[in-house]
Amino acid sequence: MLNIVAINLTAIFFGTILFVCLLKIDPNRIWLNLLISLLGGLIGWVLGNVASPVSPDEKQVFSELAKVVATFFSGYLLSKLDRFIEGVLFKNNQIDKNSWISVCFFSSALILASVTVFLNRTYGLKSIN
Repeated sequence: MLNIVAINLTAIFFGTILFVCLLKIDPNRIWLNLLISLLGGLIGWVLGNVASPVSPDEKQVFSELAKVVATFFSGYLLSKLDRFIEGVLFKNNQIDKNSWISVCFFSSALILASVTVFLNRTYGLKSIN
């Protein structure tokens, strides 16, 4: 029980830091960066759930889902990733600071959500079963 409390307090702490950075770093792009952070958090939430099945049924369903997603990523998204990076993250062969800030918000929210969900499911739900 104490583990779950510590995990969630840590997530609140880092989430607060992320939110404060969101407000302070680039006030002109708050809504865009908030939306990007939300997307990262939601994807992280899904990944955290998929990475920590708590029952044999979940394990089977998540395994099939992971195969479909991996096929999509390796077959389609990776082929488009290079053009995306060149077009969005670099403008006129120079680093676009605003786009990289958005990538950092997305990545931070994704990692925070996935680790938090994973640890809660691993230490919270599995101890109940």
